[in-house]
Amino acid sequence: MKHLITIALTFALLVGITAGCASTDTNKTEVNKEDTAPLPEEELVEQSVSNGQIIKASVSTREAPFGVTVVGEDGYYIYLENISDRSDDISFYVAPSSNAEIDVPLGTYKMYYCCGSTWYGPKDKFGYNTDFYEAEGTFRFYQDDEYVYGHTVELYEQENGNLETDYIPASEFPG
Repeated sequence: MKHLITIALTFALLVGITAGCASTDTNKTEVNKEDTAPLPEEELVEQSVSNGQIIKASVSTREAPFGVTVVGEDGYYIYLENISDRSDDISFYVAPSSNAEIDVPLGTYKMYYCCGSTWYGPKDKFGYNTDFYEAEGTFRFYQDDEYVYGHTVELYEQENGNLETDYIPASEFPG
């Protein structure tokens, strides 16, 4: 099922987007939860993580701002896949009902995210209850002579949103 999110671009610091975790989506496509976490649920170990903590760091200098705001009781794991240089992929955690801001290397990225209630780390994500998404289109982070351009995302469904997200199986989630 597709979700609509809102996107806008502005100079210097921010851009806006909106999407949603599937916890309220009763029409989503069933995904094989065995793809989500290789360990039996009782063997998963909760990991401590802080809001805005970078999980996968890029190799290049991070210059462009990227902010994510979430609402609700789920945490989010955001993964930006650089379409030209996978060594610049970057990921981070956003705590429930929080805002996190990081800097990313300049480039064009595909955004993926997943969400759930308990964080088990980058391999197991949120365990068997993880919901995975891919945002359609790309996010360009760049600079000109005056400004560095970035994005801001609000991850909740909105009427009249301008970016669609698709529910995907765990096997299609990068990293």
